[in-house]
Amino acid sequence: MAYYLRSVGYQFIPYSTSSSTGSNAAMGEWNQYAGYWTETSVAAAATSTLYAFNTGGTKDVSIEATIQILAGTEIETVKVLAHIVNTTVNYTTYGIIYSGASSRWDIQADYDAASTSLRLIIENTTAGSIASPQANFQVIQVEAI
Repeated sequence: MAYYLRSVGYQFIPYSTSSSTGSNAAMGEWNQYAGYWTETSVAAAATSTLYAFNTGGTKDVSIEATIQILAGTEIETVKVLAHIVNTTVNYTTYGIIYSGASSRWDIQADYDAASTSLRLIIENTTAGSIASPQANFQVIQVEAI
């Protein structure tokens, strides 16, 4: 059986998840989000939420995000892979490329208990404020049923 990745349009066929009885495991739900973030300025060590997904406190969710951050004439691109099981978040950042002398940003993932959300957080890692930063991001998410 073929499945379609919603909002992207290409066809994919999942690998077999058949058990010894021949029944298939339930497939999760795929979603894709795009977003934009901007601030007047971000102080040194300050953080801001780029993306938040309300898990309802019970859903297991995996995400892959591509984030492009612009500040002045510098651009930085970061990939993030994260998942949450109950309230435990595991994540990694990779594929980090930047046009300046060094990376100016750190991307983190965490769980916010107040909103029961998996969040992607951006932090200014420089010694000073960064004026007029903006970011574009795309998140591909799969939810457990």
